[in-house]
Amino acid sequence: MTAKQVNINTQAHTQLTGSLIAATDTGDKDGNDNGQLNLTTNSLSASSLNTTTNNKSNSIGLNAGGNANTNSAKLNRVSLDYTNNKHNSKTKVLATLGSGNIQIADIDQNNSKSKSKFQSKSNSKSNSKSKSNTKLLNRDIKDTEVNIYNIASHKGLKGEIDTRLLTKNGRIQIAKDIKKSGMITSAIQQNSQYR
Repeated sequence: MTAKQVNINTQAHTQLTGSLIAATDTGDKDGNDNGQLNLTTNSLSASSLNTTTNNKSNSIGLNAGGNANTNSAKLNRVSLDYTNNKHNSKTKVLATLGSGNIQIADIDQNNSKSKSKFQSKSNSKSNSKSKSNTKLLNRDIKDTEVNIYNIASHKGLKGEIDTRLLTKNGRIQIAKDIKKSGMITSAIQQNSQYR
């Protein structure tokens, strides 16, 4: 919850779980805390909220190709493409309370790391059991999330086979193609020498 001025008054317990209560100026693009939060509550507890994301994608592709220029349509190329992608992440969203006038009636001053952050309005004995737990309370409204882990993995396999390798006539054709490409390469090299 954010607004230019925030006033909360509750006689019960306030529980912040992965949420934000702060006062910010609406014209402030950066969302800076303006300190105009007034919170009065009997007790306050803070806890974080964990979010976990697991994504997985698989794909398989099989392609076959032939030569359309010949009289008989023959398969001369087969290819396989496989991918496996995973992304796993975990984020902790912090219980965040902005700055301002924070009054917690039953706060146990020994439970808070910084005694000056909160004012105690308790009239009860100092030995009374407090419901408040502010150990996990974040006070920085600009830093409300913590990335615990972010792991991405990408695996893949890609291959192609010239099916002419499987027959004697196909292997002869491959040998002719290699010889022909060698002659073409030689002709190009000779031609470039005369320039």
